[in-house]
Amino acid sequence: MVIKKGQLRVAIEAKSQVGPSFGNNFNNRTEEAMGSALDLWTAFREGAFNGGAQPFIGYFFMLEDCKASTRPVAPFPLELASRLVRMFSFQDDTVLDPFCGTGTTMVASLRYGRNSTEKKTSETE
Repeated sequence: MVIKKGQLRVAIEAKSQVGPSFGNNFNNRTEEAMGSALDLWTAFREGAFNGGAQPFIGYFFMLEDCKASTRPVAPFPLELASRLVRMFSFQDDTVLDPFCGTGTTMVASLRYGRNSTEKKTSETE
């Protein structure tokens, strides 16, 4: 966390994804990140920051270097992708999906008036 003159400026959280149930672990960590971001944005909207600037929220997802972390994960639910797109972007923004397994994030982006681009990270996707 970065606090300047008594105001929260930056909150960054590290989340790890390891173990035999890689797909479930990934989904759980993503839902936790969405929940904490929503809580922080709600607190800001309701004045809990005493008129300070809107803080930056970031997440580092650390992946175990194993076979499970290099194969495509189960398809991302469209509703989850839609919530993330609406929460972290504005209309006409460009949303980058660096994994683009099944294209769910691109569908959600286009559905809510965002531009979308993807970058496949391996030949297996």
